[in-house]
Amino acid sequence: MFKGSWKTTSAGITAITASLITLTFAIINKTITAELITGVIAGILTGVGLMLAKDSNVTGGNVSNNLNLKA
Repeated sequence: MFKGSWKTTSAGITAITASLITLTFAIINKTITAELITGVIAGILTGVGLMLAKDSNVTGGNVSNNLNLKA
């Protein structure tokens, strides 16, 4: 589905879910503000970004398995 790993995908789903739950409670309590909408949009965009990202230590990442460390 997504090119990311399960770790970043689950973090993205959590961010989107938390944003939507916050929006839902604000609608129910009729406490919607511009700051709340900004936060919800930021949370959703963050979640989408995390779902499309991949971890640096998975195959194709930038982590080298070469342990040639020089002191």
